Formats: sequence, C-alpha cells, structure tokens
Amino acid sequence: DPADLLALRSACRACVAAVRLAARDHAVVEYLSIRPGMGSHGGSDGKAIEAKGRVFGSGCRHLRVFTNHCNNNPSADILAALRSFVVSTRGRLLKLYVTPMPYSIGRDFALELCRASPQLKELTLRFSEVDTITGEDIDEFCAELSGLCPLLEHVELGNANYNPIIGIGEAESYAKHFPNTKRLNFGGEPVRYAAIEETVRACTRADEVDLS
Repeated sequence: DPADLLALRSACRACVAAVRLAARDHAVVEYLSIRPGMGSHGGSDGKAIEAKGRVFGSGCRHLRVFTNHCNNNPSADILAALRSFVVSTRGRLLKLYVTPMPYSIGRDFALELCRASPQLKELTLRFSEVDTITGEDIDEFCAELSGLCPLLEHVELGNANYNPIIGIGEAESYAKHFPNTKRLNFGGEPVRYAAIEETVRACTRADEVDLS
C-alpha cells in the first residue's frame, strides 16, 4: 500500500531518500489513482497531489484521475497539481485515464499531460460539454496527440456518458492518427467506409476488430 511507504517516509529523515529511491521500481506504486475533491475520504487537494508526485511519481506507470468528486470541473490549482504529478513521472507513464471535464479545458490539459509522457501507450479521456465539437476538431486534437505520444496503441475519447465523443466509433474517425493501434473499435455496424479504408491503411499493426 502506498500509505505504508508514506508512513515509512515520515519515520525519519534517512527514510525520505530511501522511500523515494524504492518508489522508482516498486510494484505498489505502478498503478495510482487520484480523486480530487474527496477530502479525508481518500481524495487529494493540490498540495497533496504534488507531494504524492514527489514521492511516488517516478514509479507510476498507470495513472487514473477521477473528477466526479469535483463536479467534473477541477479548479486551476488542481489542474496545476495534476500536471506537476505527471511531470514527476519523468516521462515513464505508460497508461493514462482521465474522467470527464469540459472539453474547452480538458483538451489543452490532456495535451500538456501527453507532452510530459512521450512513452504513453494507452490513453482514455472523457469530456463533458461536447455538443459543439466536430469531427475536424477531433482530427486536429488527435494529430497533436499522435505527435506528442507516437507510441500510442490505444486511444479512447468519450463523453461524460462513456459513449464515443462525437457518436462515431474510433475506427471510423480518429484511429487513423495512431498507426500503432492494435485493436480497431467500431462501436457498432460500420457505415463510414471511406474513413474505415483510411484507418486500415494507417493502422497496419492492428490485429483485432471490435464491432460491439
């Protein structure tokens, strides 16, 4: 449990460096979750998130951020703290999952996190307030994501209801921007055949198809 490492870190000054060193490769911190807004029930405010990053960031490989306890709209200091945490992973983050926040804020925030995570292989982002978002907006966004994280093998963009962000399966919309994609998800019966053909040409490493 990460709490045990924190307790050890607080035991004495000599333990601080020891815990920080151990965290780099300790299995217990490979998978971490952050829940801003939960307070004493396991959540994190800005300072706590930054402190957790300083201790555990270098060992984190899979980060999940849940925004439901701050009404899916994190404050500026929380966003800054989350950026600080991801920077503290030193570019070693492999998987990132972020639950809903307004697209107008979340888009650039996601790009900042990805800029600090060039080895990222899996990315899941949920956005709220997406009614005015177009396919062109998503293409532009994904082109930037691909440039920042060229190793991405799985990218899922959804709305607050866990549906495709613009109502179209990724294989018929933005998967073409991620040539390392391993699984083509259609989200139902294929209908945009020209887009599918473009995706198939781009994603030559795909070896699975999901029509569900």
